[in-house]
Formats: sequence, C-alpha cells, structure tokens
Amino acid sequence: MLATPVDAAGITAGVMNTTKGSTNNHFVLNVAGVKATSGIQKIDCDVWSANNSQDDLKNYVLDPSGSDAYKKEVSIADHHNIIVSVDPDNPTIYSVIISPLKTLYTLFEDVIPTPLTYDVYFETNGGNAIDTQQIDYNNLVEQPSNLTKEVYTFQGWYKDPDFTYSWNFATEKVTSVSTIYAKLTINTYQVNFDPQGGTSTYSPETIQYGSNVAKPADPVREGYTFMGWFSDVTCEIPWNFELNTIKANTTIYGKWDALTYTVTYNAQGGTDISSQEADYDTLIIAPTPPQKTGYAFAGWYKDAGCTSVWTWASDRVKGDMTLYAKWGINIYTVTFDTQGGNAIAAQTLSHDSLVTKPADPVRSSYTFGGWFRDDALTTAWDFAVNRVGMDLTIYAKWTANEARIEFVTNGGNAIAPMVATTDALIVNTALPPITKDGYLFNGWYVAADFSGDVVTSLPGKFPIGTTTYYASWTINKYAIVFMENGGTDVTNLNQDFDTLIAEPTTTRTGYTFAGWFRDTELTNPWNFATDKIVGATTLYAKWQINSYTVTFEENSGSAVTDLTQDFNTTIVQPSTSRYGYTLEGWYKDAGLTQKWDFATHTIQGNMTLYAKWTEDVFQVGTIFPDANLAEAVRVEMNKRPARLSNPITTITSKTVIQHV
Repeated sequence: MLATPVDAAGITAGVMNTTKGSTNNHFVLNVAGVKATSGIQKIDCDVWSANNSQDDLKNYVLDPSGSDAYKKEVSIADHHNIIVSVDPDNPTIYSVIISPLKTLYTLFEDVIPTPLTYDVYFETNGGNAIDTQQIDYNNLVEQPSNLTKEVYTFQGWYKDPDFTYSWNFATEKVTSVSTIYAKLTINTYQVNFDPQGGTSTYSPETIQYGSNVAKPADPVREGYTFMGWFSDVTCEIPWNFELNTIKANTTIYGKWDALTYTVTYNAQGGTDISSQEADYDTLIIAPTPPQKTGYAFAGWYKDAGCTSVWTWASDRVKGDMTLYAKWGINIYTVTFDTQGGNAIAAQTLSHDSLVTKPADPVRSSYTFGGWFRDDALTTAWDFAVNRVGMDLTIYAKWTANEARIEFVTNGGNAIAPMVATTDALIVNTALPPITKDGYLFNGWYVAADFSGDVVTSLPGKFPIGTTTYYASWTINKYAIVFMENGGTDVTNLNQDFDTLIAEPTTTRTGYTFAGWFRDTELTNPWNFATDKIVGATTLYAKWQINSYTVTFEENSGSAVTDLTQDFNTTIVQPSTSRYGYTLEGWYKDAGLTQKWDFATHTIQGNMTLYAKWTEDVFQVGTIFPDANLAEAVRVEMNKRPARLSNPITTITSKTVIQHV
C-alpha cells in the first residue's frame, strides 16, 4: 500500500514506490518528488521492523542536481510491515507502508552528505534593516547590533510578533526557517513643572514622545500675580498646552508679576523725604539722609519709637509701609591743626558748645600767629564767642624764617641759590637743568660724596635752614673711527673727553702716507700733539701716490727716453729702430723671457724694460733670361752673400736682393 502524507509545515513529501531489484533479491525504495523546499535540506530516516529492531538513516541531503533517489541496504524479515520515517526533530514528514513479503529484500537509498541550511529573517518593526542570515541546522544565530529607530527604544529580540517569548542568542539554535522580531517601544519623557517660588507642588509626569501634557492648576505665591506657564526659565516663550508636544525631558516654568507697594518716609522733624514705589519682596535703596540742625541722623526704623531698625541689605517690602527717621544730638570733634607745630589734643563737644583755648603750639624757625577757622588763615577763631555746630578743624598760623636751597655744580654751569621763607611753596619742583662739556650728568645728591639716593625733585616747600644739593658727573667716552682709505686696518678707539690720542700707523702699497684729516676732502689735518677729543670723531687717512722711473734698454736700437710714471698705471710703448732688424717687443728681464704687455701691465716700482730684436731675411739671385729666382739665403748687412746654387762670385747691379 502506498501513502502520500503531508508534514507539519504543509509540504507534500511525495509518492513512495516500491519495486523489486533485478539482482541479489534487492528491494529498491524509490522516493519520488522530495526536494529541498522551504529551506529544508537535512533529513533523518529511521526504518523499523515489526519486532522493533531499528536501523537509523541520518543526515542525508537531497541531490542538488535534482536526483531524488535514496538507497540504504536493509535486511527485512518475512511477513512484517516496514515503516520508514523521514523527519528533522521527529515530526513525521511522510511514511510508507510496504506490504508483507515472503522473501528477504534489501532497501537502498542514494545519499549526498550536504549540510541543511535555513534562512533566519529579522523583522525590525520600522528600525534600520538587518541582513538575513544563512544558518546551518542546529547552530546559533549571530546577534545583530546597532538597531535604531528614531524616538524609540530597542527592548530585545523575540520569537513571536506578540513579543511573548524572547530569543536567546546564546542558547537558541536554528532547526527551521525562522523570523526573529525586534521589540521597540516609543520613548517617554519626564515633564516637570517649576512654579518658581509658587506654593503649589507638582509631581513629574511621564509623557510619550509627540504627546501633549495637560495644563495643571495655577500655583499660588504671596505678593505676586501668576502670569502663566512658559517653556524657558526667563519666561519669554509661553507654553501652549494644545499645540506644544513633548519631544524631550522638559521643564515648564511659572511666571509671576510682583505686586507694587508704597514706602513712606517720616523724617520726624527732619527735611522731607519723598515716598517710593517698590515691588513685593524686593530690596529698596536708602534715600538721601534727611537733615536736622544740631542732630545726627541715626537711620530708618520700622516703628515710630525707633526700636526696630530697617536693614537695607536684607529687609524686603511686603506691603504698604512707613519708615521713621531716628535722631541723636550731634557730638562734634574739634581738631587743632598746628601746621608743623607740636601736637595738641582734639576736643569732643556737643552741639553749640564753646571750645576751650589750648596752650600756644611751638614750631622751630616759626613764630605763632594765633588760631584761625580756615586753612587760608583769613578768619580768626574767637574762643569766647564762636561755638561749634559741626566737626571742625582750627588752624595755627605761623610766620616763617628765611630758608635757602643751594646747588654745588662741581664744574657744571653755575646755578643761583633759591631763597624764601620756611615752608614757602615751591611751585615748580623740577630740579634746575645743568650741563658740563664732555660729561654725563648723574643727578643731584644731598651728600657731597654722592652717597644715598638720587634726588629727583625739589620738595614742595622750603625746608628749615639751608639745604645743599651736589651735582655728580661721569666723563663721556667717544667713538674714534679711522677711515684708512685703502690703507691697512687701524683699530677704532673709545676715548675719554678732552684727552689726546696716539697716532696710529697704516700703510698702502704704492702710496706714501700724508697724515690724518678731520674731513673727507682731506683739508683739515688732525694734530695728535694738541688736538683733544670733544665728541665722536672720524679721521681720514691721506695718501700720495708714488712715482717710479722706467728705464729702457734699447739693445742697439735707437735711444728711448726714460719715464717717470705713477704707481699702478700703464705706459705707452716707446718707438725705437735698428737697421736690418725688426723690434719684437719689450721685456721685463735681460734674458728676454717675460714680455711686457703695454695694454694691461701697470707700474709697481722702478724698473727696466729690454728691447728684443729679430734679424731681417733677404732673397739673393742673378737675373738670367727665363731664369727663376734664386734660392733664399740669409745675408748679413755689409757682408758678402753665402755661396748660391747659381754660381756667382760677387753681387752686381744685375743681382736682385729682395727683403723677405
């Protein structure tokens, strides 16, 4: 009997046919139509006999070329039904019943050992896409990373779309095609209400992204009117509970407008003080204190009895109110300014009292002239009549003795002494200018040995007696520069003012030194025996060019006049002649090896030039008809010619003598 079952996933396993093998009494089980569908590739095949003996066929893979035959040799007893199951993890995919047989049969299956692989899908529910994974049977899935969805929070991976069973990537293994579901929850944010001083208390609210928050009850605050809820702490942007949505943790702030109150000032006999307007719970600024003759203002108080003082730094306005001025009779201090005399103790007196006249003060070099109520000493104080109405100072008047300031210039220009009376005002406290040729002024000192600090200015007043200041000087040094004008280097000097300098030495080839001069034109000579340094000085060397004698040795030529020639100049080639010779040139040496070049060579000293001559050459021959010229021979002047190939014995008028 044949069967065509369906597996749990709804996949038809295919028709099972049985046929008898042609040899060895084999029985062949052909599995027709079973393919690797829906990701199922790996199969297990179990064969049972009636007596429960079992032979397992495991881990066989469908032939990818399309072959659908499986062979397995199995020994089967007579009269037994054979059941074959092919199932991953035991759900029955199909079964085949083989009718009872009376003969020993062998069952064959062809097997290809290839692993079974399943697709694992990831449902991200709106998050970023996750690639499908290919997972071998009974292996773990690699957990994806970085799943995100804007304004959502990832909560994990699940086996089902209802998120009932979570997927454990450490233990869960793949046995079929699978889908794993991402669980995402929309973000929620905390909303806080800050009443900013109001008395109401608000619990934080948790609101989903994009939702509105309900408007709470208005808070209450003493001395203020509530102005509504705002999105910023400075309360510039109102919060619209119908339009504004929550997109992050949010604080909504209460805004208040303070009530305004009047502060009235009761001066209690003093000058009037205007009232002030002030907001609730604010500090106020103290007004200008009132005035009351003979009394001192002692502050503002909250009550008319002046027992509770108003503290401007901390007390705040809580409503309309009145502040009261407190007064105390004035106590004055009378100070005696002796203006350089001995000290006299001050007196403390109440308003409108007489001052007790003190003993006359004493001051060196001054005569006391009485007490005055002003520092200009114009109004005398009458101790029998004048009374105090404020803190005051009474001034002593003095008549000063003569005082002098003298200046010792130590060679500088004279400075007249300054004469006045003791403590007379010195309007211009600048020290007098002073100069001394060739010296640097170091400053004025109060000590003749220049100890102590430099005095930088005169005192503001004339001191007692005579004061003397001493001028200190440092002699100047000046740079002396020597311009050698082509001579050898001379070391420059740094020389004291008003001193002589030693004459330096310099040389120059071809020149004679003619002295040092003050000017570039070399017209004003420097006298090293008398001239002294009075400032920075440049001296210039003067040179006279040397002249040398050039003698000409003519070597039998016509006479040439000797020359007198300046150093380092060229000379013109002189003219000379010699009969029967040609001048080859002039030479520096008698051996005639070093030729003088009149275009480039210059005179470096006394010298002699030597003439070099070359003997002339002639041709000698006899004129015959059709005869050629005779051979060339050298003929010395006034002598017989040498023997020629054309025989002649004497030079006749027919002989041609041609200069070569």
